[in-house]
Amino acid sequence: MRLLILVALFTSLLAFTALSAYSCDCRAPSVQQEFENARTVFIGEFIGYGKERIYGRHYSVPRFRVDKLWKAEIPPEFNLQIWDVPGCSKDLSLVKGTKYLIYVTTYKDSLIAIVDCGNSNELKHASESLQFLEGIESTTVRKD
Repeated sequence: MRLLILVALFTSLLAFTALSAYSCDCRAPSVQQEFENARTVFIGEFIGYGKERIYGRHYSVPRFRVDKLWKAEIPPEFNLQIWDVPGCSKDLSLVKGTKYLIYVTTYKDSLIAIVDCGNSNELKHASESLQFLEGIESTTVRKD
């Protein structure tokens, strides 16, 4: 009987207790706004993972081969830290050999792409960005 009362009490407490839930609700900036705020923008192929030392620890980070870029110069191949919270707004699933349009910013002097609440995307889903970028001078780094 005592167990039954404890279970009922526990269940009623759960029913009236607000559980904290964390979610991500945001809107991507316009393509023009994100372009203006980006350090560089590039089209590149995901070629695997490279090693980076971040805050004293070694991590595997995405490595890209750059085809075309706008704004600041970046190496033809480089590692890029990506901020992408799973399930938040938009997820960027990197597939080796696939091309992406990436908007790059800086955080603590490191290049970083913030995928959530942004316009970075797989190239085949980036038509709005590509339309905007058509009229802006770019540099071709690598031709297929």
